[in-house]
Amino acid sequence: MPLKDWNEVNDSASRRLAKKGYEFLGVAFHYGPKNDMSDQLLLRKEGTNYVVSVGYTFSGYRVKRTCVSTVHGTTKDKIPLFGISIPELSAIDEKLASEIRRNVGEAYKEIIVDEGIDFL
Repeated sequence: MPLKDWNEVNDSASRRLAKKGYEFLGVAFHYGPKNDMSDQLLLRKEGTNYVVSVGYTFSGYRVKRTCVSTVHGTTKDKIPLFGISIPELSAIDEKLASEIRRNVGEAYKEIIVDEGIDFL
């Protein structure tokens, strides 16, 4: 049965990321051009907070693909509705950023394969 709303998607992502050692702290939605959108996720791992940008590609009402674009550090504990601004973000080691991108990307790919995301 496909997931039907963003709360279900976030709950699934939270459970999957917890298995990889991440705490899911929040999300802000940013609507993009037609058939695309992206989220800014706030995650914590080993006491450090990270902001991860996840993009979604739609076909109709179904999410067909996700991609993780950027990873930054932040001191924020909560994510504002419209996301964390650039001055509040900090660069992190590229090796660490790659690991986080891979872990988050795998979690969202698993959601699409195992459950599906369909808002119709």
